[in-house]
Amino acid sequence: MLAAINRAQQNFIANQDKNIAFENLLSDIVAITDSEYGFIGEVLFKPEGEPYLKIYAISNIAWNDETRRLYDKNIQEGLELYNLKTLFGYTLSTGKPVISNDAKNDPRSWGLPDGHPPLKAYLGLPIMQAGQMIAMLGVANRHGGYSAEQINFIQPLLNTIGQLVEARRILRNRILAENALRESQESYRKLFEDHAAIKILIDPDTGYIVDANKAAAKFYGWSLEELKQMRIHEINTLPADKIQIEMDKARKSKKTYFEFCHRLADGSIKDVRVFSSKINLKGKDYLHSIIYDVTKEKELEAQLFQSQKMESIGGLAGGIAHDFNNMLNVILGYGEIILNKLNQKDPLYKDVTEIVAAAKRSMDLTTQLLAFSRKQILQPKVLNVNRTLKSMQKMIERLIGEDIELVMVLKEDIYNVETDPIQIEQVIMNLAVNARDAMPFGGKLFIGTSNVFLDENYLQSHADVVSGEYVMIAVTDTGHGMDKEILSHIFEPFFTTKGKEKGTGLGLATVYGIVKQSGGHIWVYSEQGNGTTFKIYFPATFIEPNHQPEEKQTERVELKGGGEHILVVEDEEALRGLFKALLTNLGYKVTLAGNGGEALLLVEEKGLKPDIVITDVIMPIMSGAMLVERLRKNMPNLKVLYMSGYTDNAIVHHGVLDAETPFIQKPFTIEKLDAKIKQLLKAEK
Repeated sequence: MLAAINRAQQNFIANQDKNIAFENLLSDIVAITDSEYGFIGEVLFKPEGEPYLKIYAISNIAWNDETRRLYDKNIQEGLELYNLKTLFGYTLSTGKPVISNDAKNDPRSWGLPDGHPPLKAYLGLPIMQAGQMIAMLGVANRHGGYSAEQINFIQPLLNTIGQLVEARRILRNRILAENALRESQESYRKLFEDHAAIKILIDPDTGYIVDANKAAAKFYGWSLEELKQMRIHEINTLPADKIQIEMDKARKSKKTYFEFCHRLADGSIKDVRVFSSKINLKGKDYLHSIIYDVTKEKELEAQLFQSQKMESIGGLAGGIAHDFNNMLNVILGYGEIILNKLNQKDPLYKDVTEIVAAAKRSMDLTTQLLAFSRKQILQPKVLNVNRTLKSMQKMIERLIGEDIELVMVLKEDIYNVETDPIQIEQVIMNLAVNARDAMPFGGKLFIGTSNVFLDENYLQSHADVVSGEYVMIAVTDTGHGMDKEILSHIFEPFFTTKGKEKGTGLGLATVYGIVKQSGGHIWVYSEQGNGTTFKIYFPATFIEPNHQPEEKQTERVELKGGGEHILVVEDEEALRGLFKALLTNLGYKVTLAGNGGEALLLVEEKGLKPDIVITDVIMPIMSGAMLVERLRKNMPNLKVLYMSGYTDNAIVHHGVLDAETPFIQKPFTIEKLDAKIKQLLKAEK
């Protein structure tokens, strides 16, 4: 008996195929009980709770080819017994032993399946472990039948079977657990290592990176081995104490979303969005962090914010410039009237001259403010920027001085653009001045042109740009460059890094406004010590320029009119008084109207027939354009001169004036006003 037990235990330990131990035990029990055959099986349960028997050992009792075939097939496939309407099924169902010495007539048996050997006597025994039936032994056909004596005799062997089945269960569960763990680890590795998202695993106590995936190595530029030897402090740009505070927040689940700046292997800094959560591995807390590169997103946000800021500042500047223009017109106009009445030897002549000169300088400031706010009047023409730049070359060289070399690289077959040529010149001159001031000890100024197509990739990193063909003008200097803080303000009006006597801070603001109003875009690239590049993009047009002979300069004439009748329509009372005085002094007959309604009343009801109408573009209730349209129904040849501090109404197509429309920009001098009027009268004749 002991030998059989020892042999079974050794077989179980030594053999990979654990069924050998059960087969040896079954052979011993069949021999000890003087039985013909038997089986040993583990009791298992279906999902619905019904028991069945999984056979580990069964006697080969085939007596012909057919029964041998059935036996081999069942053993190979793994024999499982489910029929509970049998003698062994009774034990499975009740957990009770069965001693049946007349098995054929036993009411607990419902017969035998085809191919089953004869069953004369049967002993079925449950094998218990910790109060539960875990296995079962069945033997059959002992000569003389079975009794409790056999049960007691083989009890040690039954105990051994129970221990081996329990051990087998433990082993099976361990294998299942190991397989599940391995599969889980493999899934984790796949989810972690091969995931497209950047992932790192951080020890929150020390900050060491204990694991990282391939995407992290690619993003940061260090190998996986290098990353696993680093601390997050070498990547995150925050001070060490603040990094620890943020890790503690993530560890305590107080915060799972963060925005940081991370340093890469090449020294560059990237804006990142981090989702970090605590996970527990082998009893220790770690931070599982998923990192997204949001550098481009942040750049676009900054561009959008800058654009909105510039739009707000532009609206404010434009409004101020418009109102200031009206007041400035009054100062300049009355100053010129007084000056024309004074003898040059009069003590007041010099003082009034200074007043007029200051007013004219102020005109330049408001003109620049209007350009920045994109509310000046543009008179666009189709032009070739290469021709424009070549015509400016000598002027630019004189402007920048002999110690700065001008290099022009102009691409042949450049596309045409449609914009105001005077404003293009203003843009180039302002950028040339800016470059000159950035190179106090000399250097090089490069001006280049090229055709470019701004595609979807470009649009992803540049806000407010429409895809298409553009003409690019690049202006590059070799000066001292600018840092990021200065770059974020350079297009703001009155922002300057120059001394008080060297600049107003409106040069680049004017450039920005002109480019934007022309439908273009401007970007600046600069680093301290490495110069600056401005890139301007104007939408290309494939219309050919209409080359017209240059107009001859208007001959200087005496500031005296010929008594023509002028109707002035202006909603500002102070300006109406000024125009009355100016035009009367110039020799014209003047009638004033405070708005479009008054002007219509004078013409349609009172029969006024003016030679010229001078009207403000923007007025309450009725615009200048609406007034002129109404007047020309009865006076189709009426001469009209528009005036405005700025405009964006329909007549000028949102700020762009038709090239043929007579217009004078406020504030203006007596000479300019008289010249415009005489041009209109001359055209009529």
